Amino acid sequence: MKPWLTYAQAAKLTGRSKRTIQRWAAAGEIDTIEADDGTTRVRSSDVLRVESAKTAYRQHPGRHAA
Repeated sequence: MKPWLTYAQAAKLTGRSKRTIQRWAAAGEIDTIEADDGTTRVRSSDVLRVESAKTAYRQHPGRHAA
């Protein structure tokens, strides 16, 4: 897996919308960089971490992911 993904790639990886990935970035939940081609990229490990935490919360709303 690439260390940095476009919003579209991150959305496809997680099954979330591109806009959701953008919201996570705007909220500071995932790191971003501006690539040489001018596109914004998100760190794949951050995307997977946040997706895992959000999924765990949806499955067990009273518990926090470890």
